[in-house]
Amino acid sequence: MMKKQLLSLSVLVCAVLLAGGCTKRIQNTEVYAQVAGHRVIAIIPPEVAINGIKKVNNGTIRELQQKESLNFQQRMYSWMLKGKIENRIFVSIQKLQETNDRLEAAGYFDDQPLTPSQMCDVLGVDAILVSNYLVKKVMTDAQAQNLGLAVWKAGVGAPRGMRGPTNKTAVNLQIFDKQTGRMVWDYSNRLNGDIKSTPATLVDDMMRMASQNSPYYYRRGKSI
Repeated sequence: MMKKQLLSLSVLVCAVLLAGGCTKRIQNTEVYAQVAGHRVIAIIPPEVAINGIKKVNNGTIRELQQKESLNFQQRMYSWMLKGKIENRIFVSIQKLQETNDRLEAAGYFDDQPLTPSQMCDVLGVDAILVSNYLVKKVMTDAQAQNLGLAVWKAGVGAPRGMRGPTNKTAVNLQIFDKQTGRMVWDYSNRLNGDIKSTPATLVDDMMRMASQNSPYYYRRGKSI
């Protein structure tokens, strides 16, 4: 099934990132030509996998992953919408409510098989942005809080400076073209978060870096 295939592929990519570092695949001029005709895109709810949480049942983890999926999707939408308003992105972004309602009606959330082109047809868009987040917990937020507080009380540094990462997040973004059904662009990276990290800050950092080679951003003031 399309949803599970995308997840399996991207989780593998993310696992490699966590093990070996950051990889960014930069598109060539052919990609710009392919996306030049795009006018509206949709942000698919991200697939989120969370590892490293102990003493938590599978049901709770699934609920957390679903919640984080919507959080990540909302923040990605907000970031791209801001770019559109500021005339830094030349495509429009479909409203999330419409995207998710149409996907639900098509059975996407019930694992109904859909190809990228079919998803674009269902959504009435020119392309879809698919994303996967693999979150690996290094320590719990409570543990990080206690560690930072202990360091601060010892007088050897502020908690903020000695907090350290509480999680590592591998991110993979992919754009699929409606006409060809093929992936025309992808971006992968690894991010570290501390106890103050939120979906908003993680996505902001990721989108800030991804926008440097995203095909939807204007290049040096020149339209694609």
